[in-house]
Amino acid sequence: MSDRGPSLVAEAKERLSIPALWELRGWPGKPGKSCKFPDGSDKRASASVYADGMLLKCFRSGRVFDAPALLAEVEGMPIENACREFIRLAGLAGVKPASLPPPPRLEARHEPERVKPAFPPLSPCTPADLAALSRLRGVSPDAVRMAEDRGLLLFAESREGRSWIVADSSRWIGIARRMDGRGWECLGGAKARMLRGTWASWPIGIREAESFPAIALVEGGPDLLAAFHFAIEQDVAGLVAPVCMASSGISFPADVLPRFEGKRARVFLDNDPAGAAAFVRWSDQMREAGAAVDGFSFDGLTRADDGRVKDLNDVCFLSADSWERWGDVLAACMKFAPARSSPAPAEPLPPPVPAASADSGFLKNMTHTDRAILTASGFAGDPVILKAVELFKGRNLFFSCGQPEGEQCPA
Repeated sequence: MSDRGPSLVAEAKERLSIPALWELRGWPGKPGKSCKFPDGSDKRASASVYADGMLLKCFRSGRVFDAPALLAEVEGMPIENACREFIRLAGLAGVKPASLPPPPRLEARHEPERVKPAFPPLSPCTPADLAALSRLRGVSPDAVRMAEDRGLLLFAESREGRSWIVADSSRWIGIARRMDGRGWECLGGAKARMLRGTWASWPIGIREAESFPAIALVEGGPDLLAAFHFAIEQDVAGLVAPVCMASSGISFPADVLPRFEGKRARVFLDNDPAGAAAFVRWSDQMREAGAAVDGFSFDGLTRADDGRVKDLNDVCFLSADSWERWGDVLAACMKFAPARSSPAPAEPLPPPVPAASADSGFLKNMTHTDRAILTASGFAGDPVILKAVELFKGRNLFFSCGQPEGEQCPA
């Protein structure tokens, strides 16, 4: 803190500009004098970053945002929570003043009531839609049907042809893709189009997951369909509810965190730095809400076209070599829901995997090193996780269940 004694928010704004925040959160587009609003709802530039990166003006609404207010708007946070998160991002989380009032400008700003996005005219899934989407994403027709039956998959006509939309009963968010698999011409080729006014941080399917003991958390519509596909294939569709985030750069709104309490959650993270960062952020939030969380990574797997597997949907196009090597683990990737009862295991568990030293190949081969590596002894109650750790040697799977050291993670 400086001798001037400014509030933590003011100090944080001096440290973290809007462009830096934009990059840190992985928001779409690039900040500049002429840019799209970072919630992904713009077809064309409607915003401007100015005042040395301290302010952004949205010309659609006429509103001006500083960095904490922009974080609140884009990620659907209450302004108090956004200020706390912004302070943490600026590296001031260790400073604990007696109180943390927002800056006067934020207190004086009157937020308009959030309006839900307008959806285009919808129509039921046709047999042609079922066949086309199943073929396009490499999933079973049953997966497409179940996603529609749960209310998470919609179909509509657009100026650029037939589209499929992932949404849920909340209707706070809608993400559309073209049925032909091509990018949107109106967005310069981007494949995912958020409906105008979408609340980008709302987890699609979180309401529908209320009666399920477990959640499969994914990013993007294709991974949502893949989650249904593998849940059906592994006979756990009645236990595991797929939930979809729109982007890896966002956090859960505070309003939805209580919905994770008591859940068993697995994050199927994208195989890139943004996916690793999202896993850390989302698992921290879910654990704080009372969930038991682990992560499933696809590092090292290849597609049939020799490309690397980036996400869960890519597993639908897996190479024969990867299936041969890791099929036992992948065939049980959805079997993580809590057991209804706790019978004694039919056979003894495999021996624990020895811990690895920091200079061993075990660590050198890892893409994601944000978390400390947990050995199999921490998951003695879950044979699937134990086997996964044994097979992948910490390279393709890593976990964070939130249990104190020495206690087992719930099955």
